[in-house]
Amino acid sequence: MKKEVIIRPEAEAEIEKAYHWYEEQRKGLGLDFLLCIEEAIEKISRNPEVYSLVHKNVRRILIHRFP
Repeated sequence: MKKEVIIRPEAEAEIEKAYHWYEEQRKGLGLDFLLCIEEAIEKISRNPEVYSLVHKNVRRILIHRFP
């Protein structure tokens, strides 16, 4: 059973900023970044307990391709 993943507005703003930055570096790289973000969100929703608990009920997954 999938869990709901909540992305805070601050995180959404960071994702958008990173998308534009990567897109400026190379056309299409921003899209690759977003696809990695979507994959990470899907992984967390399927099995959240696997990922680090960083604060109360907040978990984090690292995306190695895009530091």
